[in-house]
Amino acid sequence: MRNVRFLWRLVCYRPVSAVCRPLIMLVCYGERIVFGLMIQAFFNMLPQHTQVTPALFMLFLPWLVAIAIRLIVVNFGTSGTIRFDFSTQALLQHNLFKHILERPGAQALLDSLGNTISSFRDDTAIVVDLLGHLGETCALIVYTSVVFIILLRVNVLITLLVFLPLCCIVVLARQAQKGLEKYRRASRTATSNVTGAIGEIFGAVQAIQVAGAEPHVIAHFHALNMQRRASMVKDRLLSGALDALFGNVGDIGTALILVLAALSQTAGQLRPGDLVIFLTYLAIVSDFFTDIGSILAEQTRARISFERMVNVFQGAPSHLLVAHHDLHMHDEVDEEPEQPVALQPVVPPLQRLIVRDLCYRYPETGRGIADITICIEGGTLTVVTGRIGAGKTTLLLALLGLVRADAGEITWNDHSIADAAAFFIPRRSAYTAQVPHLFSDTIRENILLGLPEHTNELQAAIHTAVLDHDIAALEHGLDTRIGVRGVKLSGGQIQRVAAARMLVRQPALIVCDDLSSALDVETEQLLWDRLRATRTQTCITVSHRRSVLQRADQIIVLKQGRIEATGSLEQLLTTSQEMQCIWQGSE
Repeated sequence: MRNVRFLWRLVCYRPVSAVCRPLIMLVCYGERIVFGLMIQAFFNMLPQHTQVTPALFMLFLPWLVAIAIRLIVVNFGTSGTIRFDFSTQALLQHNLFKHILERPGAQALLDSLGNTISSFRDDTAIVVDLLGHLGETCALIVYTSVVFIILLRVNVLITLLVFLPLCCIVVLARQAQKGLEKYRRASRTATSNVTGAIGEIFGAVQAIQVAGAEPHVIAHFHALNMQRRASMVKDRLLSGALDALFGNVGDIGTALILVLAALSQTAGQLRPGDLVIFLTYLAIVSDFFTDIGSILAEQTRARISFERMVNVFQGAPSHLLVAHHDLHMHDEVDEEPEQPVALQPVVPPLQRLIVRDLCYRYPETGRGIADITICIEGGTLTVVTGRIGAGKTTLLLALLGLVRADAGEITWNDHSIADAAAFFIPRRSAYTAQVPHLFSDTIRENILLGLPEHTNELQAAIHTAVLDHDIAALEHGLDTRIGVRGVKLSGGQIQRVAAARMLVRQPALIVCDDLSSALDVETEQLLWDRLRATRTQTCITVSHRRSVLQRADQIIVLKQGRIEATGSLEQLLTTSQEMQCIWQGSE
């Protein structure tokens, strides 16, 4: 029932356009009904005339009128049909994308990237195809009902003996849908696995080559394809069997009509025109039974597609999938549209950031952070350190709202923050992850990401990130294209481009996760010298490197998700055994 409500909401999104396809089909089927009646009258009158007269051909005048009406309706209704298909698929994709962007950044995708792309591309198209097919089938039901009444008036026995076996075929095919649903679900999962593997392989070409793992990766990809082939063969085999069954419905009906017609004509119960109208209408009536079979198969696919799209919402209300939004599809598009200006709020300097009893546990493992209470003064450098798995990155993610904290309170200049994800945005804060993500574009676009370009601010960010000499050495400078995920840059250059992207936004709070891990000692020293030159920005960073720890105004030592110790480096080296182990391990 939920899927029925979803489909109805999509129909209500563009109700006028939604009726275009059923209306077109009704007019087309109406023209066939008129043609059948005219051809019946023509052949029934033919034996009564010794020669062909104009009066016989005047019988077809209503049919010509019906053809003219059909052409007019099809001409004006086609644009509405296209508009409905495009807008409903765009609405589903809009709602999926909107929800992903509204999710905490570190939890945006529950499923693999391949499955999510498949939902955007394939699942939305499957639902739209079902809507279109339902509209056509509704018109076909009306046509079949009218034809059934007409044929009953011609000959009750033949009509019932033709329709009842065809209905039995539909019932039998319906029972086969359970098996089809199982195979279809398996084939969709296998296809998503292959799609996801392709994305992972393309994104890790260098790692595969360095490890010499090409044969293993190829073998793994081959195994995934074998699984997909096996599931697809089962799916297509059963689907083909059902399609063959429904595709031969017309031939079965024709054979029954001819046998029964021969018996009826022997008894003098069937006229020539009556036989012709049976054969004329049966061609489309058989489409009704074929469409019923197709609808049942598409319903199964659409149910699976709805489930996959709802999974993208990760527990959020499922009705948001079909929530109505104005997509501005009829707005005129300029040849060179103006770039949107990203407005950055005016933010007062950060005086004090306080975190109280912050907790977060990953649902899958139960690991995370608990009872984190810290106070960070404005203009200081706070370093979060600890062993692997201590919860350092999780602390940053929970602080910024990139994962939704289970408990805790955060205050900024003594004002409580209700929604960390909405609050910690430029210019309040900027974040650089341990593995920064760059786009396949120019260095300039990767730094600005939609910000209006102010030369002084851009150059200042590049200088602070120690990127100026690297850019000067490139042939195209800032306009150098860096390839997929920055593949043309070194690991240190990727980190510094991400640092420049963070700095150009002039945030009051800088948050970075092991920012200098890929830098040499000299570049790292210069980066931190420039970052801390003015001491106007507050900085929180994860690091275990001695050069960074020595600069820290405050060090937070984590152990198994809890704060083990807090203080200056000198204090912790004296009082904290955990800090002593980290310090010795960082040599």
